[in-house]
Amino acid sequence: MENNEERLFEVGELVKFTGHNIPASLIPPIYILGRNSYLQNKLDLGIIVSRVSGYYEGKAFKVYWFRTRLITETFATHLMWVY
Repeated sequence: MENNEERLFEVGELVKFTGHNIPASLIPPIYILGRNSYLQNKLDLGIIVSRVSGYYEGKAFKVYWFRTRLITETFATHLMWVY
C-alpha cells in the first residue's frame, strides 16, 4: 500500500501501532505527530475514537492508546488492524 492511500478504518476498531516498522524517512517528525508520539511503542494497542477532518481526512485518526492512556492523532500508515 502506498503511503498516501486511504486505509478504511472505522471508529471503534482495535488497532496496533506499527510506526516504528516504517523506514525513518517515512515517519513524520514529532511536530507533526505530536509531542506524545515518542511514547508509543511498537505494537501498542488502541481503539479508534474518531476520524481526523480536513486535509488528513481518511489518512489520520484519533486513537486512544491503552498503555499510555492518551488520545493522539495517528496516521493510518502507522496503524494495523487487530483481529
